[in-house]
Amino acid sequence: MDAVKVNLAAMNLKLNDVDEKLDRNEKKLDRNEKRVETNVKAVEENVVAKVELVQEQLKKQEESNRQLKADNVEMKKSLNQMTKQLERLTQQTSHEVQTEQEHEKKGIAEADGIDREPKVVVVGGWNGQESVNSVEMFGLSNAMWAPLQPTKEPRYLASLVVYNNQIFVVGGYCNGHVIKSIEKLSMNAVEVDQSITWENVLTELPGPMWGHRSVVYNGRLIVIGGYDVDKSAYSDKITEVSLVPPYTSKVLATMPQTRWFHCVVLFGGKIVILGGGKDAKYTTSLKSVLMYDIVKNECKELAPLPYPVSEMAAVKWGDDNVIIVGGVDSDDNPLNKVLMYNIRTQTSFMLPDMKYKRRGCVAAIVRDTVIVMGGKDGRGNYLKSVENFKFDRFTWDELPEIQKARTGACAVVC
Repeated sequence: MDAVKVNLAAMNLKLNDVDEKLDRNEKKLDRNEKRVETNVKAVEENVVAKVELVQEQLKKQEESNRQLKADNVEMKKSLNQMTKQLERLTQQTSHEVQTEQEHEKKGIAEADGIDREPKVVVVGGWNGQESVNSVEMFGLSNAMWAPLQPTKEPRYLASLVVYNNQIFVVGGYCNGHVIKSIEKLSMNAVEVDQSITWENVLTELPGPMWGHRSVVYNGRLIVIGGYDVDKSAYSDKITEVSLVPPYTSKVLATMPQTRWFHCVVLFGGKIVILGGGKDAKYTTSLKSVLMYDIVKNECKELAPLPYPVSEMAAVKWGDDNVIIVGGVDSDDNPLNKVLMYNIRTQTSFMLPDMKYKRRGCVAAIVRDTVIVMGGKDGRGNYLKSVENFKFDRFTWDELPEIQKARTGACAVVC
């Protein structure tokens, strides 16, 4: 019995020791759990802080990327602007160099006493198969044709003007498409060196155009009528295009009718607009004559021609007269008629007929001689023949042929 008691007492002591150890272990476990919770919380806070830092860095990087993209766009714009400026400067420098060379050649020509007789220059046209870029020059004193350098692009139904002794060829049909570009050729340089080439001009028409007519007034190119490809319509507009910087254009006035294949002649500050067609139908050929006052920006009707006509040529004679040669009537018949129209009295009378019927011919006046070139006759032949008329003889005589047959060309005297 005593032994049992002793054993029970020993077991109680052991149980007490176990309880104490369990208590200690539970306390340690509690402490460990608190440490774990503290560490986990610290880790979570650290992770959150790092994530927020990374997000902030990403935001900054995205903002930096956006700024770089914007900077790249601005740099590309600036680069494009600089490239355009460089191209313009290059063209202007080339023009200045060529101008210096032309001045040198002009000085040489004057020093050598080269004949400065007015020359007729014929440009472009249609040879029955294609638009041509052929250019020829004629001197009346020696009655000889000389080839000049061709235009950069073939041009049919273009227009031709002279400004500062430079020839400007404007627009035209170029074998499958219509163009708005302008080229020029210095006649001062050509007098010395006929190998001088055509040069592109920085300005251009507002859109591709053919069958129009042009004059130059105080450095302003004024374009009348024609076929406007961008609008797919025959034009009734009178438009100004600047030949000097800044290269701008604007519509000045609207004519009562659309016109192409017409003629224009400049009298001081007034442009006389004669005949032509409302469209490609020859039944719409016009008799009407307009006078456009450039200064007043007014367009008024004058007395009509005695017959409708288009595809003719016209030249200024004296202070008040226009001589109209050839063309086609409203029945599509080529004409050899020659008419003088007085813009002051608004009356007309017939001159002797030409030797050949000519539609799409060109004409020029050198001193007192009217010269008519090329065109297409009543049998459909493209002509090389050239005729001239002098009032003291009052008859038409033949001159040497141009080298290339053509119709729808353009011509000037310079």
